[in-house]
Amino acid sequence: MARRMRKASVLLYLLTASILRSPAIGGDTVTPGRPLVDDGGTSLISASGSFELGFFSPVGSTNRYIGIWYHHITVQTVVWVANRQQPVTGRSGKLSLETDGALVITDGKNSTVIWSSGPLALGNPVARLLDNGNFVVKEEGSDDDPSSFAWQSFDLLTDTLLPGMKIGWNLTSGLNRNLTAWKSVSDPAPGEYTSGFDVDGVPQIFLWFGSRREWRGGSWNGLQFSGIREIKTDNLFEMVFVRDAREIVYSFYMRESSVISRLAAADLGPESSQSHRNHVVVIIVVVSALAAFFLLSVAFFVWRRKKRRNRYVGEETHEQDMDLPLYDLDTIAGATGNFSMDNKLGEGGFGPVYKGKLGVLLEIAVKRLSETSTQGLDEFKNEVTLIAKLQHRNLVRLLGCCIQAGERMLIYEYMPHGSLDSFLFDKDKDARTRRVVGTYGYMSPEYAMDGIFSVKSDVFSFGVLVLEIVSGKKNRGVYQSSHHLNLLAHVWSLWNEGKGLELADGSMGQPSLPVAEVMRCIKVGLLCVQERPEDRPTMSAVVVMLGGDSALLPQPRQPGFIVARDPSETDSSASKQDDSTNHVSVTMLEGR
Repeated sequence: MARRMRKASVLLYLLTASILRSPAIGGDTVTPGRPLVDDGGTSLISASGSFELGFFSPVGSTNRYIGIWYHHITVQTVVWVANRQQPVTGRSGKLSLETDGALVITDGKNSTVIWSSGPLALGNPVARLLDNGNFVVKEEGSDDDPSSFAWQSFDLLTDTLLPGMKIGWNLTSGLNRNLTAWKSVSDPAPGEYTSGFDVDGVPQIFLWFGSRREWRGGSWNGLQFSGIREIKTDNLFEMVFVRDAREIVYSFYMRESSVISRLAAADLGPESSQSHRNHVVVIIVVVSALAAFFLLSVAFFVWRRKKRRNRYVGEETHEQDMDLPLYDLDTIAGATGNFSMDNKLGEGGFGPVYKGKLGVLLEIAVKRLSETSTQGLDEFKNEVTLIAKLQHRNLVRLLGCCIQAGERMLIYEYMPHGSLDSFLFDKDKDARTRRVVGTYGYMSPEYAMDGIFSVKSDVFSFGVLVLEIVSGKKNRGVYQSSHHLNLLAHVWSLWNEGKGLELADGSMGQPSLPVAEVMRCIKVGLLCVQERPEDRPTMSAVVVMLGGDSALLPQPRQPGFIVARDPSETDSSASKQDDSTNHVSVTMLEGR
């Protein structure tokens, strides 16, 4: 009996000693007064056991960082780093939660603050590692809902995009979430490569090397980004793009999260076999690879484009040649209601234009090449390539094209307010000319009368446009107050009478009217439309004039096409809507 008691005592002593010496596991939370210490074993593990948070050292480094990694993968796979630019030297670090909610990493040797999330003004804060890998700070007892998070690691992306993370802009707070590669395998500091959204114009995903753009993912077409080849999700995950007044972001979500959670949970059970464990590891690795597909797939596409540019050839697919997404005919036909007349926006020299919708959100405009067009396939491809390379915030963006089954179509982003020409030009598009190619009211006198064209001809047209913008009136028209047939004569009359300011469009509002700028624009416009080409300034001089002092400008001379009408004819002429005053002012032109 005594021997049994001694054995029991020894066993109890050994069990107690082993417990006291085992690494402490901090559950999934950090609270004020209970920091996470870098003692070689203490860490946080999410409730389902999917993720782990603690201090770690990258391969080949002795520096210590706070990071998050997959708990069940043998090879440590870090998905997030807090102090990636401020490492702790040696195992003396400590992660604390202050009473105001601030997360702080300190060096225990001298209590130096290495990293901090900043104060959050919370009353009873708690920091918790969630099952999706998000490390959050919130009020104790509040729900695990993003709206209740005062701070979250999902807002500070490193090099990995986990399901539920968002990459892009929060337009309310101004937060821009980008993915940034590690500097090296042993240094998680931000490297040269960055992937994120450029919201200047149509939002697109880019890959930058420093400040240089290395790759463009294109705009969202309702299913994926148009510049990326089709991604087969196999129903494992769903890609989501949100563009509204609050945010412009991309994220993805696992459709089979319950399966993955169950596999991870089963891996914790005592009956898990080694083969089952390996299967779980493979599944998690695959999910991790999908989560980080931005940087990995982007690098792959850049490499493949450089090494295998000529792989895809032939008339059926010219994607490599044009460097632009191709849409199949069925997709475009479905988006436009099989080119329904109800969706027809108009028709020009290229052919009809139809409105369509790809997916749920993306509205498009489809230009369908006319069957009578003589443009060949090579010419079409060259034109598409040139248009695709024109990137500007004020230009409509080309999303792709279709060259299937003899069709040649261009797919543009849809402009709900129409194009600029609808505001600048007449609704009458039936006018034609056989002798002189030009636009009524904008041609210089020497070009309209004698066919003489020079650089000063465009200066004349620009001057007309400036005066139209200032006055809000067309050059073609009868102005009853001065009995003139066009705007130039009307402006010249007001200028000579010292009433140039009366030309300003009334919608500008007199109290806030920038008088000096308006008068300078009128004077520059008159200098541009002078009758003699040699009197007109060059366009480079015009640019300087518009930004200078009007008092230093020369006095303009009489414009071209100064034609007056007899007062007795004014009323009758003004009432005839079908008459064109250009038959008088430009006598050599025929109706167009």
